[in-house]
Amino acid sequence: MFLGAVFFFLTPSLSLLIFILFSSYHFGEQHWSDDVQQNITGLFFYIIYGALVFFLIFSSQHLEVAEVMQKISGKDDFLHFLNLPKSFNEFINSYLAFEFFIGITFALTVLFILNMIYKRLISKYLFRELILLMFLFILFYLGTLLFAFAFYFVVWHSIPSLKDQLYYLHGEVNFKSIKKYLKHSLLYWFLSIFSLFMIYKYIDFQSTYFMSLFFSFLAAISFPHVIVVGMMKSQ
Repeated sequence: MFLGAVFFFLTPSLSLLIFILFSSYHFGEQHWSDDVQQNITGLFFYIIYGALVFFLIFSSQHLEVAEVMQKISGKDDFLHFLNLPKSFNEFINSYLAFEFFIGITFALTVLFILNMIYKRLISKYLFRELILLMFLFILFYLGTLLFAFAFYFVVWHSIPSLKDQLYYLHGEVNFKSIKKYLKHSLLYWFLSIFSLFMIYKYIDFQSTYFMSLFFSFLAAISFPHVIVVGMMKSQ
């Protein structure tokens, strides 16, 4: 976490891009590891799916996302970290990032469907996945950027992750294994809740730095989490 935070401080633009790639892989791994093997093509499949979820958030909250990217990168144009020509950056920014995010979302959707065809999953999962992704997009659009990330991380992603951890640690999911898990996790959860309380008390949520600080911290804790869960699933 410390190294991630330092890396984000020294090279924020590159760190943001790496955070998106890491998290995209992790989202896809969590959702598809039971059906898609962890090989080279599977890794690509995971990243495509996770990136699609990210860009659903980006497209539905494009104004806030562009503002956060500007603050994190410290540049006037939110696409500076891609090192595109200045004229092209100005063109993209003139459209307030919406067309860019929508275009990437469409391309990722096509790649996702093609990968499902390649993995022979399309007849079994296509309808379900499209309905779920449409539901997520509507939910993201109706809320705020903070709500979109909170809902996906806390509800959509974390509950299946807890289930996998229970299987890994105790071999089954029942009242007894849940009780053990809660007992062993209680101290960490208490420290987390206490830290959140201190943040709520002393940090101004309306300040200009809050969103960039929030995503920098989120990225710092995501790097070790993705590595640990990846090691867990590979065993």
